[in-house]
Amino acid sequence: VCRKMQTQPRASAFSHPDQMASPYSSEHMMGTTTMAVCFDGGVVMGADSRTSTGTYVANRCSDKITPIADSVFVCRSGSAADSQALADIVQNQVKQHSILVGEPAEVKTVANVFKKLCYQNKNQLSVGLIVAGWDKRGGGTVYTIPLGGAMMQQPYTIG
Repeated sequence: VCRKMQTQPRASAFSHPDQMASPYSSEHMMGTTTMAVCFDGGVVMGADSRTSTGTYVANRCSDKITPIADSVFVCRSGSAADSQALADIVQNQVKQHSILVGEPAEVKTVANVFKKLCYQNKNQLSVGLIVAGWDKRGGGTVYTIPLGGAMMQQPYTIG
């Protein structure tokens, strides 16, 4: 059940308990929710579908999971413009790589391309990414790329 609750001023740490606002009485701001989990046969990815601009929901049906290659996907969070542009650039580079190599790109390769671009542009980009998919060498794999361009392989992650 979604309903807007009254916003009450927060009391200081030194206030009497009766004067403190309940944590359920103020509007709760949520960002993007993304996740990926590895299992024996591959990877499961999920994301919410709302795009917001501050408190205004700009789009209730946005797709935050973007295909990069046949079996590699990215969950995007942060600036929609930055993450969409980044996904488009990486899709192009991965297609070129696949043509040169003669086989589909591995998940680690795609994650490294994202990592490199995020790190080189860390002062201009506001994105957090989860790159996940399946390839014949690594099986189902998940990489998380937070703000700043670090990259970590994990069995599961949320963003």
